[in-house]
Amino acid sequence: MRWRGILLLGVALCALLIPLDADARRRRRRRRYRRGGGKRVVVMKFAGGRSGLRARNGFVRGIRRRTRLVSASRFVDRADDLGLDPNSPRGRSGACHKLKCHAIVRGSVRRAGRSYVVTVTVYNALDGQAIGKRAARVRGARRLVRAGVALGRACLRLIGRGRIPSGAPAAAPKPPPPTPPPPAPVARTPDPDPPPARVKKRRRNDDDDDDDGDGVRRSASRGSKAGLVSLGVSIGLSTRTYELAGANPAQNSKYDGGLFPEFRLLADLYPLVPFVKNFARNVGIGVSYARHITISTKLPANSDEVDTSSQQFIVDLRVRWAFLKKPTSPVALIRAGFGLRDFNLGANTVLTSFNYQFLQFGLDGYVPLGTPLIALHAGFDVRPLLKIGKEAVDSYGSRVGGLGFAVRAGAYGTHRSGVFYFLTFEYLSFSAEFAGLDASQVRGQTPDRAEATTGSDRYIRLWAGGGYRYDL
Repeated sequence: MRWRGILLLGVALCALLIPLDADARRRRRRRRYRRGGGKRVVVMKFAGGRSGLRARNGFVRGIRRRTRLVSASRFVDRADDLGLDPNSPRGRSGACHKLKCHAIVRGSVRRAGRSYVVTVTVYNALDGQAIGKRAARVRGARRLVRAGVALGRACLRLIGRGRIPSGAPAAAPKPPPPTPPPPAPVARTPDPDPPPARVKKRRRNDDDDDDDGDGVRRSASRGSKAGLVSLGVSIGLSTRTYELAGANPAQNSKYDGGLFPEFRLLADLYPLVPFVKNFARNVGIGVSYARHITISTKLPANSDEVDTSSQQFIVDLRVRWAFLKKPTSPVALIRAGFGLRDFNLGANTVLTSFNYQFLQFGLDGYVPLGTPLIALHAGFDVRPLLKIGKEAVDSYGSRVGGLGFAVRAGAYGTHRSGVFYFLTFEYLSFSAEFAGLDASQVRGQTPDRAEATTGSDRYIRLWAGGGYRYDL
């Protein structure tokens, strides 16, 4: 009897709780409907391929707890049944009247460099007009779902302003009467060519790679334009410091040269630019040649001047890469090549001549400061030595090891006409170890050294120049 009484008491309590719980659910639904939830919404497919699908999935996830979703295919079918375009205001209003919808959502995803721009527009079902628009910008495709969720929550207030159309849905307009057949074609002379001023304006505003200047097809490479060939010339000042150190500090020697002017010629060519639109158009060849304008060397032991010549030649294979598709994009330049660096002196008993041959592996970067007219430039090279010249080997013995490097920084700018300028500071250093000569090989009245030595050859150079670059 006691267990039966407890069971009856439990049943009575459950019977009392069921209406209370139903009333609470009803109040929650009514409160959610007043806050904008519970609206019937059609979310159309987002333009943008797989990126649009990710953004739409996130948008649906952001609004599904506060709205009631209606199938987009049913929306299109109802508009077709009425003979209306589902993308027109009349078509949106008519289809929503059939489905009792409050709002329609359309979206798109557009890529801008490494970022994605998601745009969502909410339309009122009452008149088919846009209620408002929201947009978000994210970096990386993996964040599109998260951006869609945030946009969905941001659009809930706009969805809450949607209204169901009243009255019968608008019928499709009557088709226009059939048009009469066109007259027979009449031969006519072709239109004259557009005036030169118009052609010039169209080419100036056309920054894509289409043939007719309509801006439809974009280049497959980074950046709106690609340089085909460039030529440059510069004038600068250089100074040289050479130090030779051995086991006996008393025999160490050091030479500090004065400033001497130099000129330099630069050229690069990207031969595949007119023919391809892929990455291969960014592979090119670069050449540079520098030579002294006037120079003389005063020996440290006396005041005699020795005839001197200084020159450098480098040829390399280079690859450029613009990180964004705009004129103010940072650009990286990777280079690998071969070079010669000569510093020749006349006959003397203090210094010897050097004729370096080296490989070059370098990286340069250009970062525009909001405009192509001024950009910061920085770069470095590593130059493994191959040879140092016959005269240096005859004076100091065979080369045991050697390495060179260069560090540079400066400014660079280009005008849309193709004219560019640059200002560069460079520090260049070569270091080589020599095995020394046998005592029988040491010559008199020469800079020959019998002991092992280490030579350090350093140059400081400042360049200023300009040139012209032809773009396609």
